[in-house]
Amino acid sequence: MADGKPVRVVGLVVALHKRRSDKIARDVIDAFTSRGVVVRTSPDVAEAVGGKVDPVSVEEMIRSDLIVVMGGDGTLLRYASEAAPIGTPLLGVYMGGFGFLTETNVTLLQQQIDRLIQGDYEVDERLMLSAVFGDEPAEEDDDEGRQRQGPTRMEALNDIVVHRGMVGSLLECQVAVDGIEVGHYRGDGLVLATPTGSTAYSLASGGPVVHPGVECIILTPMALHTLNIRPLVVGPDRTVTVKLVGGYFALQAGGAVTADGHNIGTLGGGETLTVRRADHCARLCSMGVDTFVDRLRQKLRWGAEI
Repeated sequence: MADGKPVRVVGLVVALHKRRSDKIARDVIDAFTSRGVVVRTSPDVAEAVGGKVDPVSVEEMIRSDLIVVMGGDGTLLRYASEAAPIGTPLLGVYMGGFGFLTETNVTLLQQQIDRLIQGDYEVDERLMLSAVFGDEPAEEDDDEGRQRQGPTRMEALNDIVVHRGMVGSLLECQVAVDGIEVGHYRGDGLVLATPTGSTAYSLASGGPVVHPGVECIILTPMALHTLNIRPLVVGPDRTVTVKLVGGYFALQAGGAVTADGHNIGTLGGGETLTVRRADHCARLCSMGVDTFVDRLRQKLRWGAEI
């Protein structure tokens, strides 16, 4: 945890598909601007709130003192990778849905604005993953005259996933850690998750719950066609490679690659996906409302009597 800093400029992200989001956003804007805080937001949000603030680009918005993300986990994840290289902290505000990553709700936010302005909060730094796959760009076009685009790169706060997508058959992937083979994973795919993502897709696939303060990379197979491979947790500075080596239809169609739920591209037969720790962390604002263990109990009904 790091200490927060006083807030003079706020970037405001709003999931406009949420019920009453425009009215709630107007109230939040009024609360900040009445205290002399500048609010930056995107053109669609500026239009939805009736011109209370001027629209800016995403690049300008993330260069604020704090980004307030009003929505759910998906909305926060979309902006985490944008803000991480700049180091701007994000405060997730729950507006319905699951909301495991969100820190507060719209009612509490109104009570916490003065604390935010004064810098009375902490910043939780979360490990992110960086991944790359695909060929290096060629100096010349390929045999069919197409310009090769070069490798695909991505970053994720929750997880990088290789899965069979629309392919009807299984994938077979050769997995290695620091160049040492772990084994061949034959199944629906593989989730490579951070501790933050351990309660998401990885957990749904049978992976362990890991406290976000424990830095590591989690390898969780999806619907594996064997009993002798289980989820594996490795150190945060290890390099994990996933090579698509089998599955007749998969070798032809490739495996789908997603980062935090967003489709990034296709891992072709024989290609390797390389995953390692990202150069920067996501920075999440903590108001001390609850703890990770509290959320396990409240959101996942952890330890509840059945």
